[in-house]
Amino acid sequence: MDLQLPMTAAALAERFNGRLVGDGLREVSGVSALEDAGPGDLAFYQQKRFSEKVRDLRHAVLLTTEELVVPNDALTFVLVQNPQRIFTEVAETFNWYPDGCENVDPTAKVDPTAQIAAGASVGAFSYIGERVSIGAGTRILPHCYVGADVSIGENCIIFPRVVLNPRVTIGNRVRIFSGTVIGSDGFGFLPTEKGLQAVPQIGTVEIADEVRIGANCTIDRATLGATRIGYGTKIDNLVHVGHNCQIGSHCILCAGTGLAGSVVLEDQVVLGGQVGLGDHVRVGKGAQIGSQGGTTTNLKANQTYWGTPAIPVKESLSTFRLMKKLPEIWRRLARLESRLGEETS
Repeated sequence: MDLQLPMTAAALAERFNGRLVGDGLREVSGVSALEDAGPGDLAFYQQKRFSEKVRDLRHAVLLTTEELVVPNDALTFVLVQNPQRIFTEVAETFNWYPDGCENVDPTAKVDPTAQIAAGASVGAFSYIGERVSIGAGTRILPHCYVGADVSIGENCIIFPRVVLNPRVTIGNRVRIFSGTVIGSDGFGFLPTEKGLQAVPQIGTVEIADEVRIGANCTIDRATLGATRIGYGTKIDNLVHVGHNCQIGSHCILCAGTGLAGSVVLEDQVVLGGQVGLGDHVRVGKGAQIGSQGGTTTNLKANQTYWGTPAIPVKESLSTFRLMKKLPEIWRRLARLESRLGEETS
């Protein structure tokens, strides 16, 4: 984003079509959490419950909405419709991700058949295999492995110690964080008289544009065909995606989630932390599953689920409330049985 800091609060308000309240000459040179904001800092809040914190702050610039301004002459306010979105745009200025450069480190091993576009870079001790294609502006950071026939699009960042096994396809503007392995064998075995025989995993993995994959994730290649991650999907750390899974666009998979083989997530599905899905489960568009939920059956679109097995959240919460009462219900039942026994004896 073309945003040069430091800048005045007045300039910030003009840039984002906000209304200025307070000293327009106050300077913004950094970003901060609300409770730590001080001179030179930009912070935001968009919930009334944070108003008391705001009363005690001094000399910061705050992004908020018209209805949440509080009296504090020591602060400058920039009033916008979506404070968090504007704050995120400004914070991107401080993004620590490395800049692109046209450079292959002398310690990197690059096969002569690999094609590295102008503006791409390969870091120290990385390996680039046969017939690999790396798009313009993509950064392969140190100690990465990129296997034969891998295709990586433009403006990606592959962080240290990522493994991209052969024939994987990565789209544009993808970020893959350290320790992640993409294209390892799917977990398929056939019982035989001599024991378990591995089923050949000869498919691949296809990752669309704008995908983010966190640290220490594993995405298995398909047995046949492709395991697919759709456009704009965001995957947290420590997530496992099994072979032949089909994940739609703009899905969210939180940390600790595990998908067995051939799971289908339609677009905009949200899986909370430690969700587990059995093989061949299909989750409908826009569905959400709360943390530690799990299922081996299909789930409908645009509903929120929780529990194991996952059921609609209202039913799940009702069941949970009843479970808390079970000890008392048990005691009452025992007393009733005792009385009945006395009356019939």
